[in-house]
Amino acid sequence: MMVEDPEIDVLFTDKKVLVLMDFRDRDLKTTDLLIRADSSYLYVYDPHSNSVVKVIQFPKRVDFSSLQVTEKNGIISVTLLKYT
Repeated sequence: MMVEDPEIDVLFTDKKVLVLMDFRDRDLKTTDLLIRADSSYLYVYDPHSNSVVKVIQFPKRVDFSSLQVTEKNGIISVTLLKYT
């Protein structure tokens, strides 16, 4: 199954990074996606198709242990703290 690339916005504040991914109208069950991060990248993985859906590189280092993910109506929001 081929999934079309989601629309993505990456927003920065002094202390946080917010990533918004729009999966509406995609043939994908967003509640089953696995979201992982390390200090430089965010990974979105679909376990049903056994494939990586998206990899996002951050221009600033982030604290991957602060990862928070929410999903509503096909839009996934990911929040991470920036290293200071």
